[in-house]
Amino acid sequence: MSGLAAISVILPVMDPEPGYLRETLASLLGQTHQDFEVLIVEAPGKRSAAPLLEELGDPRLRLLHEQGPGSMAKARMQGIAEARHELVAMIDGDDVAEAGRFAKQAQRFAEEPGLDVLGTALTIIDENSRPYAWRPYPLEHQAILRAFRRYNAIAHPSVMLRKAAVLELGGYRHSTCEDYELWCRMARAGRRFANLREPLLRYRIHHGATKSRRLRASILDTLRIKREHWGADLGLGDRFRMLQERALLLLPPRLVLRLFEQRTLQPLPEGACASLK
Repeated sequence: MSGLAAISVILPVMDPEPGYLRETLASLLGQTHQDFEVLIVEAPGKRSAAPLLEELGDPRLRLLHEQGPGSMAKARMQGIAEARHELVAMIDGDDVAEAGRFAKQAQRFAEEPGLDVLGTALTIIDENSRPYAWRPYPLEHQAILRAFRRYNAIAHPSVMLRKAAVLELGGYRHSTCEDYELWCRMARAGRRFANLREPLLRYRIHHGATKSRRLRASILDTLRIKREHWGADLGLGDRFRMLQERALLLLPPRLVLRLFEQRTLQPLPEGACASLK
């Protein structure tokens, strides 16, 4: 689409699964808005994205090597620092962008100059790329701010954001929930948020990959972020939710994931599976 801003896409990878990464890159190269670059920020691992990138041979795909011990926050900051464009889109190496994602998000930024962070709803897919649910999010700024006191109301792999808005506040910090921490910090600083109603990202859930230590760290970090950024603004309902989250620390990880899905995911709308084939 002509007239839309160019986009830098940040894709951090570590030991990427070739089939998933191929699917992710194919979804990016198939966008209706073609004015973009993709920065693949690779941490050291047993497998590299280099052979696949060489095979694809698209000059918009740039491979960056992460320096030192890897972390998602560090990889994303390295990508943002190297980004050539003001609009930056995020995606992970096992997710899939719908063909109109970049165009629809860039159009919203063109229409709303004060917007800083724009997410979308998610289609949930399994390990075999089969869609089985979707997750909506609050759409408008004030609703998102209210939701932040209870949960992360912006799906990071679906995000498009303004580079300057992130850098002005110091960017991602090392954290288990570095995206949620950044959103809350940006919200407290007056940055503007929105979500598109349409699910423009297929988010992959690996049901066999839930690790007890990481899940526990995520819950504890979520509680810390709420206390640090919202503190006295937390209402009775917000604090009750925090008590529920503390109780999750006592449960097996797979049960926690099942409860999370029951609470947050909704059945796919009729006809959605056919449109996603």
